[in-house]
Amino acid sequence: MKLTTAGNIQSSNVSEEELREAFANDRERGEFIILSQGPQQYIQAAGEGNDPYTLEYRDGDRERHFQCTSPVTKDKVETVFIQYLKRDESWKTDFSWEKMDFRPWWKFW
Repeated sequence: MKLTTAGNIQSSNVSEEELREAFANDRERGEFIILSQGPQQYIQAAGEGNDPYTLEYRDGDRERHFQCTSPVTKDKVETVFIQYLKRDESWKTDFSWEKMDFRPWWKFW
């Protein structure tokens, strides 16, 4: 799987150890982290330090793009990312998810 961050941490074939190191290094990781299986299959989180994070996953087209309904701690995000890396989908039942709303910006007015 591919690891992408807002900072300097990147890997095209990330290991569990590299993923843990990315979460441990807030400064180098930056404000977001993405773990992807393919162009439309990924999990991503945004946040900094130990503040609450937003957590999303996408499993194909935009009809299968979901956001966690509550903020998540950095430690829990790390656990979810490790499970995703191991292809263990139990994280999907640990949280409440809602489908992302992709209305064009002009429809919000």
